Amino acid sequence: MKRFFPTVAASALIVVGLACGSAGGAEPLRLGGTGASLGLMRALSLDFVRSAPGIEAEILPSLGSSGGIKAVHAGFVHVGTTSRALSAKEKALNVRPIPFVRSPIVFASSHRHPDGLTIEEIPRLYLDPSRRWHDGEPVTIIMRPARETSFTFLERHVPGLKDAFAAARSRPELTMAATDQDSAVMAQHVSGSLVILTLSQVITEKLNLRVLAINGIRPTETDTAMDRYPFVNTVYLVVRPDASNATRRFLAFLATRAARRIIARSGAAPLPIPLPISENASSSAAR
Repeated sequence: MKRFFPTVAASALIVVGLACGSAGGAEPLRLGGTGASLGLMRALSLDFVRSAPGIEAEILPSLGSSGGIKAVHAGFVHVGTTSRALSAKEKALNVRPIPFVRSPIVFASSHRHPDGLTIEEIPRLYLDPSRRWHDGEPVTIIMRPARETSFTFLERHVPGLKDAFAAARSRPELTMAATDQDSAVMAQHVSGSLVILTLSQVITEKLNLRVLAINGIRPTETDTAMDRYPFVNTVYLVVRPDASNATRRFLAFLATRAARRIIARSGAAPLPIPLPISENASSSAAR
């Protein structure tokens, strides 16, 4: 299997999201974790710092779910994001997971009018090297390494998909993308691509990709489509129990109507933020 390394376009995407705060000397708020949430966290932090003088927010390039959890434990990141629940080993770390949003996992393509899929068809798609779109254009599959969170989520929900993914990874002509951002860049530049991303990443990064219907349902069609769409994952925030003032103010902001509107526009559904927030933090972030 060919490996895909970040292009200039992928690097530019990361650089755009690095700085979104005020001048030097401000209280820092570093956010990082799964690449699937980078666009959403950038949009939220941009709005947050406009209402939080004295705080400078920084979105780090993709660390992955595991990397984000470790970075919060080490104190390098204030708010991490993970597309999975903490493992037994991670629960022993000095971190606290907070359910954040429900986020659809989608199949997307550069094809102008991609076919929809049924759940039963998905494993066959990854097993068939000669699969083509309805107009005869070859399907170009972009893979991720084993144990990547979105892929393992789908393996639990689609019978036979784990073996189909393993077979696809053994095909020498397929390309392996290292991160969510690499996957997105590759998918936009390859004809007839098929890639697995989150709906939030497709929307917030303004990707030139089309989302496939699954069993006739796209999670973007109506407000209730997400309840019927089969692949909706929970994304967690991860913070330290001794969270900084900037962290608590950001968490308070996430409970505001303004933040919930940003989340909804990203294609995700907000969840309650249960972490206790100080009175000062709540009043500072209130809308």
